[in-house]
Amino acid sequence: YRAFTEYMKAFPGYYRIVVFRAGTRRNPINVSRINVIANRIYTAAFIDNGINGEWQMITDNTRVTNQNRAFVRFIQLSYGAPLMDIYIDNRLVLSDLDFQEVSRYLSLAPGNRNLKLKVATTNRVLLEDPNMFLRAGNSYSVYIIGDMNSRMGLQVLIPLEGTSYLSF
Repeated sequence: YRAFTEYMKAFPGYYRIVVFRAGTRRNPINVSRINVIANRIYTAAFIDNGINGEWQMITDNTRVTNQNRAFVRFIQLSYGAPLMDIYIDNRLVLSDLDFQEVSRYLSLAPGNRNLKLKVATTNRVLLEDPNMFLRAGNSYSVYIIGDMNSRMGLQVLIPLEGTSYLSF
């Protein structure tokens, strides 16, 4: 949970992925097949779908980035969370983000940004991160994870995407 592995090279084709509870090799939680297409960068997220979990294959940016701008997208992986609006520096930048939705990339000025997630229908703040730092020339994904009804609540993870440092 909340962990990322390093990007790894894979040959194009279908792969069988088996997920077990940590420390076990019996009774898999999930068995899936994924298709890897050549010359793409993927993030494979194992998410709670309310049943037994599933893989979501997310294609990362592979275009050349602008060295004066930062690129950010939002990926909502919190099962049971309401539709949400995304605000950056108190400006609405994205409306009605739903579970498993991957937004388009937004081009933003680099620097420290204030991120707010609000319930789309009530404007109630779900989460605020006043220190989202973006460097020029990089691409980021903001992963919205967790369970708003649990002790840990909603959380955001903001990793640097591979396109910012991988070469093909």
